[in-house]
Amino acid sequence: MDLTNETFAPLRVMIDEFVRGGVEHAVVAPGSRNAPIAYAIGDHSGLKTWSVLDERQAGFFALGIAKSTGKPAIVTCTSGSAAANLHPAVIEASHAGVPLIVLTADRPPELRDVGAGQAIDQINLYGGAVRWFVEAGNHAVSDQTLRHFRALGSRAVAESSANNPGPVHINLPLREPLRPISTDLGEAAGSLGAVGRPDGARWTAEASAKPLAQDLFSAVAAAKHPIIVVGDQHQPELALTISHFATATGIPVFADSLSQMRRAQLAEHTPVIAAYDLILRSQPVTHNLVPDLIVRVGELPTSKPLRSWLCEVDCRQIVLDPRGGWQDPTRSASSVWVCDPLATFTAAAGRVESHTANPSWTSAWTGLERAAQSAIDHALSEEPFPFEPAVYRSLLGGLQGGASIFISSSMPIRDVEAYGPIGRDDVRYLSNRGTNGIDGVISTALGVRAPYNCDRVIVLTGDLAFLYDASALAIAQRHGIPLTVVCVDNDGGGIFSFLPVAEHQEHFEELIATPSGVDVEAVVKAYGFAYTAPRNADELAAAVEQPGFVHLKTDRAANKTAHDHVAAHVLDSVGAALTETGTFH
Repeated sequence: MDLTNETFAPLRVMIDEFVRGGVEHAVVAPGSRNAPIAYAIGDHSGLKTWSVLDERQAGFFALGIAKSTGKPAIVTCTSGSAAANLHPAVIEASHAGVPLIVLTADRPPELRDVGAGQAIDQINLYGGAVRWFVEAGNHAVSDQTLRHFRALGSRAVAESSANNPGPVHINLPLREPLRPISTDLGEAAGSLGAVGRPDGARWTAEASAKPLAQDLFSAVAAAKHPIIVVGDQHQPELALTISHFATATGIPVFADSLSQMRRAQLAEHTPVIAAYDLILRSQPVTHNLVPDLIVRVGELPTSKPLRSWLCEVDCRQIVLDPRGGWQDPTRSASSVWVCDPLATFTAAAGRVESHTANPSWTSAWTGLERAAQSAIDHALSEEPFPFEPAVYRSLLGGLQGGASIFISSSMPIRDVEAYGPIGRDDVRYLSNRGTNGIDGVISTALGVRAPYNCDRVIVLTGDLAFLYDASALAIAQRHGIPLTVVCVDNDGGGIFSFLPVAEHQEHFEELIATPSGVDVEAVVKAYGFAYTAPRNADELAAAVEQPGFVHLKTDRAANKTAHDHVAAHVLDSVGAALTETGTFH
């Protein structure tokens, strides 16, 4: 390895350790102080390097890569406010449990607090949002220095991808030379710290005992009216294992749109309940179908009716939380099991010999699901195009090939949760639900797409979330990353029309709904993106099969009225279906 000089040598060995630990992608935001980091990254053959001009977008782009691959991604920037612009992505990675390695260049100690440019306090800049922070230091190059930086690299990978994955932050105060000018480093150049351990082994390999899987089978065997709630999780194999377990036991599965369980192949045999958000708005349902056990996996779904129900029911609730983060905002959990959900469900499935749930319990829920889905289809067909839930339902139900669907927070994620269909088996659903913000939607989606040449990504977003990150379209053009963006444009924050604040109209439009007045078509075309504005469902179905920007203008007031009408129709159908089940035991 060419260590170059005293500035570059520690960086090169640290980055080599990242690669030995499985890191494959690095995102570089340009700058002078981080030039040595950028060159060291660019020179390593084991890394695919992405250049992104804006630091905030670079952070979300790296987040998307890590979310998509499940491996830590590197993001680096120069000193000063550039490092502060990574903070939103760091916070999202922390709350969502996404592994990220943040390398911030910094001024050396002698240039801090003396008026030097681009010098801010970067020590613990991201506070409690990172799993680990270290100031790397300015050590004269020696074998011990290089060992130190290799150890930092090993630990950074381990800390970011441990049982509670998330971001780590290494602050790198760099002195001149910031250019790759070669100098003689003496004996350090051939030391063990310079070349690393033999055969590409990591400097320090972490081994941790996995918690023993709890006996899930014993819990469900004692219950007659159990429910499994599966929220945001990214493992298709976990979705398949839960499906096998639920099929064998007869337990209904409330499957969030981000659970990877709304798949035709799974729903064919498994009692998947996708319309739970609308079903649970029915008081007769919540009063008559009372569970005696709830098992929760993944992040808790967005649905307000579901969360209210979880608070109201008096039964044992088990949360399987591999991160040990006490993911229980409803304060309803009886037990939090810090264990691997995949291992837990696999072990439990091996013990199932026959259905454990009461058959009438299972059939009651599947009957309500059929009634709700039929009512949704009928009610949506009565609404004029483009009604927002109908857009998402027809789009997702009519895809001609596999895709990753990246869903913006705010209204899109709620509409997809409530109205999204059981769809193709080769579709996965992703979203930034760690902090539920609308930051970096386009940047993250591009990061999701970037590592794969054959996958396609379709973004479902509103106009405000798009405009907040519109300049990320430059990333797509610069790197040739194909992307399909479906933007439902209701000229403002449509979700606020559904909240109590909408009852107070004074200042509502100006300060809460906030119509932008921006010509979205002009913005899109300025970045060289193909633009279409479908006039009907058939044109929409054709448009989403190609990269480009799909623009659908809707009316906020009409959208709210139509939502209420559709929900009322579904509730009527659910109530009739519940009556047909007769007395429930």
